[in-house]
Amino acid sequence: MSTATAPAIAPPASTSPANPRMTWIDTFRGLSIVLVVLGHVLGGLAFASFVPEAGKERLWAAYDLFYTFRMPALFLASGLFAARSIRKGLPRFTGDKARTLAYPYLLWSLIAWGSHSLVSRMTNTKADPLTPLKMLYDPMQGVWFLYVLFAVMMGFGLWTARGGSRAGFLGVGAALHLIVPLWGGAPSMLVQVGLFAVYFGLGLVLADRVRGLGEWLTPRRLVWFVPLAFGLMKGAVALGWAEHAWLDLVPALFGTLGMFGVAMVLDRLPGVELLRHCGRHSLQIYVASGHASVATRILLSRGLGVAGLPMHIVLGTAAGLLVPLALVAACKAVGFRYLFTWPTPEGHREGSRARAGARGPIGGHRPRVVGAPSP
Repeated sequence: MSTATAPAIAPPASTSPANPRMTWIDTFRGLSIVLVVLGHVLGGLAFASFVPEAGKERLWAAYDLFYTFRMPALFLASGLFAARSIRKGLPRFTGDKARTLAYPYLLWSLIAWGSHSLVSRMTNTKADPLTPLKMLYDPMQGVWFLYVLFAVMMGFGLWTARGGSRAGFLGVGAALHLIVPLWGGAPSMLVQVGLFAVYFGLGLVLADRVRGLGEWLTPRRLVWFVPLAFGLMKGAVALGWAEHAWLDLVPALFGTLGMFGVAMVLDRLPGVELLRHCGRHSLQIYVASGHASVATRILLSRGLGVAGLPMHIVLGTAAGLLVPLALVAACKAVGFRYLFTWPTPEGHREGSRARAGARGPIGGHRPRVVGAPSP
């Protein structure tokens, strides 16, 4: 895996658990990271002093609706590929996740804290000088998704090493999801693991069935499947289920299913390669998007005097997606491979190349000519 461009959140399309032609998986990851960036923009604007109270209420309502399923979708997508990674053995698995999750968490959390300290007078909150220490035990002090995903990955690795099954890990995640909210003083890390490990476990269990889902969701079925999934999600939210730890699984899963459907629809349309590209670089976008979006908000509000929410939302989201991709391209051009992940050990790369040369690109078979993506 090229550490200059390949994200830990979203492995390349050729490593899909089912078929290298299932490009809608990349489209799904791209759609997920777009919603994450949009959510960060909405949340930032909801704190901005130039936004009126009525506007803040609408922003929070949209943020809460997207948050219902966008992070569960990312954890589920991560679980789709974890079972394949653990086949390398626990030591290799642990090293890979340290390079691709723990390292960027530490690096980009420090970058975020340093940047916040420099421009805190122009942002909505002040920088905490103790953040570099707090982020070692509290994921919410940094780019929390990477820390929590690393903890869940390590739990899965140890579980598998002791002979545990994927279904068993899903059961543990479900139990944590139900039990942890009962502990009022639970540590931040345990709270986040309790919230999201169940979705990672679902990804593990569904990994071998993803192709079947894609084949079942034909264009005719998608016509009613997508509106039904999002309608059920919205209905569950309206009933207040998203606010209850024992019921929030329902709207999250309906929303994730709706996103799967939307990804399959979009994947059949021309010009969707940029969305797939975002999916293949979701880690880079996740860690760097906030800087680009905040800089855009400051430039628009303080530099240009723009207060219109539509302009802020569109340009802030676009900057949050495109600037990280530009950083990826720049790092690749100059050969710098340390900005997003720690480079793969040379021995691992050479071993992977040797195995690829001995077996062929995919499982020893000749690569198939890829035409239109499979449903």
